[in-house]
Amino acid sequence: DGQARSSLDFYIQVIKQANASDYDRAYALHRAIDCFAFSGGNHCSPQTIALKQRKQWFSLLKTRYRHTSWAKQQRLYW
Repeated sequence: DGQARSSLDFYIQVIKQANASDYDRAYALHRAIDCFAFSGGNHCSPQTIALKQRKQWFSLLKTRYRHTSWAKQQRLYW
């Protein structure tokens, strides 16, 4: 489509992929959450993601992918 994509766009794409490995999806969830680290503002792209969605990502990471190093490293969501 010719549009520039942000790192967050790629993380969201992996999160939504049904055939993504647990490792890849957990990494993408971790990195997507970290796009909002500390300030709650998105430093990966101009895209706005609701706090509710970020909480869902965090919950998914901490439950379904709890066995991964990425889930163990993620302590907060913003």
